[in-house]
Amino acid sequence: MNTLTSLLRSLLLALALGFGLSGPAPALGQDATPETGAAPRVDLNHATEAELVALPGIGPSKAAAIVAYRERRPFQRIEQIMRVRGIGRGTFRQIRDRLTVSPRR
Repeated sequence: MNTLTSLLRSLLLALALGFGLSGPAPALGQDATPETGAAPRVDLNHATEAELVALPGIGPSKAAAIVAYRERRPFQRIEQIMRVRGIGRGTFRQIRDRLTVSPRR
């Protein structure tokens, strides 16, 4: 059994090296901020549809629904995005750290 464990460890190490997991850190994505490496926040009351589509789980139709919703009633809290048809708790959990709300101008 010890030989099998050793073989599995070696295989996992080889896979990790093959995928570059021990190499240099990847470059920051284009939507990341250089200071923190975190993605910038998207303001629900001012974001364009293109900015909204960049959020995980938000496609063109959901982005359009967000824009239509805010034209009727501006967002006051990020949690209100769950009032938009098609956006539930799961989607909200994926994007909540990337959302912000500021007053409409």
